[in-house]
Amino acid sequence: MILHLSGNSQCWSSCVKMLQFQSPQSGPGQNLLLNGVTVANPPYHTFVMYGNEQGDFKMTVNNYQQVGGWYWQTDGLELYKGSTMRNSFLHSNDDVVKLYHPDVTVDNNVVWKNENGPVFQWGWSPRTISNVRVSNTDVIHNRMYWKDTKTNTCVINAASSYLDGSSTSTGDTTQSIDGLTISNTNVEGMVNCAIRIYSMQNTKNVTIDGLHIGAWNKVDPAGQSNLFKAFTDGQGNRVTIGNQTKDHAGLLLHNYTVGGETILKAGDNWASDELGRLDFDADLYDHWDATGDGAATGTAPRLTVDGLKDGDTVSSRTVGIRGTSDAHAVSVTVNGTGVPATLKDSTFAASLHLTGVSNRVRVVATGSNGVLNVKRYTVYAYGTQVGSLTDPTGDDNGPGSYKYPSNGAFSKGSFDLTKFGVFEDGDTVRFVTTVAGFINNPWGGNGMSTQRLNIYLRDQDARSNATPTALMPGTNTFADGAWTKAIVVDGRSYDGGYNSGIYNPTSKPSDAKPVTLNVLNGTTIVTSVPASDLGDIDLKKAGYEVSMYSASESGEGVGNVRPVYQGECPDDTPTKDCPVAMDFRFVGGLGDQTSDTPFDSVTTDTNAIDAFTGKDSQAELLSLQHDKAVLPFLNLDPVQQGGDDHNSTDNGNNSGSPSGTNGSKNDTHDNTTNAPSQGSQTKGSARADATTTGARTLANTGATSLVVMAFAMLLVGLGAAGIRMRMNHRRQS
Repeated sequence: MILHLSGNSQCWSSCVKMLQFQSPQSGPGQNLLLNGVTVANPPYHTFVMYGNEQGDFKMTVNNYQQVGGWYWQTDGLELYKGSTMRNSFLHSNDDVVKLYHPDVTVDNNVVWKNENGPVFQWGWSPRTISNVRVSNTDVIHNRMYWKDTKTNTCVINAASSYLDGSSTSTGDTTQSIDGLTISNTNVEGMVNCAIRIYSMQNTKNVTIDGLHIGAWNKVDPAGQSNLFKAFTDGQGNRVTIGNQTKDHAGLLLHNYTVGGETILKAGDNWASDELGRLDFDADLYDHWDATGDGAATGTAPRLTVDGLKDGDTVSSRTVGIRGTSDAHAVSVTVNGTGVPATLKDSTFAASLHLTGVSNRVRVVATGSNGVLNVKRYTVYAYGTQVGSLTDPTGDDNGPGSYKYPSNGAFSKGSFDLTKFGVFEDGDTVRFVTTVAGFINNPWGGNGMSTQRLNIYLRDQDARSNATPTALMPGTNTFADGAWTKAIVVDGRSYDGGYNSGIYNPTSKPSDAKPVTLNVLNGTTIVTSVPASDLGDIDLKKAGYEVSMYSASESGEGVGNVRPVYQGECPDDTPTKDCPVAMDFRFVGGLGDQTSDTPFDSVTTDTNAIDAFTGKDSQAELLSLQHDKAVLPFLNLDPVQQGGDDHNSTDNGNNSGSPSGTNGSKNDTHDNTTNAPSQGSQTKGSARADATTTGARTLANTGATSLVVMAFAMLLVGLGAAGIRMRMNHRRQS
């Protein structure tokens, strides 16, 4: 039997489903037999069942053929409780095999996979599932190529909530998965990722046995990351994950191969920047394992490494390490390139050259039995620090009234500026900005999708002009004087818009000089620019204005800045009386959304969510009572000098993530700047040192204790006056 719907329209809620059935809320059970059915060119879901999805509706599927699944949402089959599917072919452009119910068996099927959705799906909402067995699946003509970390992709997937895909608080601790096995899955050709599991329910005894990936596609490794996360419910209660290390009841990957190479947790190829691309959450480390037939067994060699700390920021691009091991051999790599390291008398040493902003160092000790001990480190190298600024946490509310959008794409704290540092690295200048919360990247930007960072530099020679000067278009914000250069940092690009780049005050969008963006740890925004593009600005003496905005696509805001509107809508639903939905927009401003430029009925309220304001009150500077929001230029605090001699041992980061945050101690060591530093400590310690030195000098000349005390008090007074003069000078400049 062949069912065919003519026409080429793509439809959504009103479209025709190729196979549609109804299950009553009560009454006798139903058994649907699909044997030899072919569905061609579906415009939407090929199969739906309405009614009691948890009832007695059983399916027996054999030799089912789905072809021509080109449109998005041309899903495969949802298999209900007690169902089986065998010997079938599914060409799909969305979730292919939906494992939402218990007691399901799937065997000997072929999948032609287009770009949207995964092959196997058991997510979108919390579920209770047990006794699910899938075996012998061939994935052919695979076209999955997404470059970002979408939550509904990969070969095997439990997607985050359909209500808010970016939220991690959509779990349900009353539901559970116990007993799900997917075995012998062969993926032909290249694929973007293998596994992304967002656990919204308690989960244990999940086995993926024999997952064979031909190769990764050519996107950035971050887009190929395999993820394993455990969510909380709305009250913060976290779902539980079975312990694989102790109880063998968690997530087991057995005979997981990429390009024919078996990925082993006990090996040197599983981490996010290695062949396996496993970037599982560090706190789930004991809840998963990756094993393989024929893997080496026995005791791992001992390995210690000195001179390196996971997550460190170093001031030099050359770092020396040393260590000890009883292994047969030790190897060291930096960003995948081997470094000479000879093991002699159980000791070794190596000189590391750090080539990138974020550098992955791996030390591998190989025992005579073939068992490995691997230590991984992520080390950051920005250059030589020029100076820094700090800002309080919790002030990511503009004038005090701004509220975050409700959608999880805008994670709390991800617009909250906390630190800013300037670094010189040869002919490159780096601006390193830290925020308090984790930066999500829901729309596939270069590291971020929702933030838009502005950095303004004011040359010291321009300080005489204190006339409020407009910042970049759409910011609704002014600086206390003219600015010389503006650096816009945005993870997305816009046709004809104000993209990331270096701007002069009169620049058009097409005039911008390019910048390089790296988002590290999910909290650190590193912007690298050629020093020559900043002209003759003295970075130590320049004034800086740094502020954060919400990024906007063209047609939503001026200058690709998303406006802040006045109010929230009931139930987050736009109406004629409340035109602004809170889902994706900050609220607490003065205006309403309009359909034409400037897309905001009031433009005197700032669109800045947070800014560095020094000693001045941000709430006062950005007050909605002002007709202009004017931000000051700040001078950098100098780099703190001195420090301890750090030569301690670190166990390395085995989280699999190159972020350096998960499981790292973040201790300092030689060459560490702890950037950005806080200049207030430098000023205080310098004043104290001057007082002590002066008093000691008088004492050595034989002066009385009264004279010494009087002189010390004089130095303290002069020091305090100097600081007051400096603060006044900053306000004036």
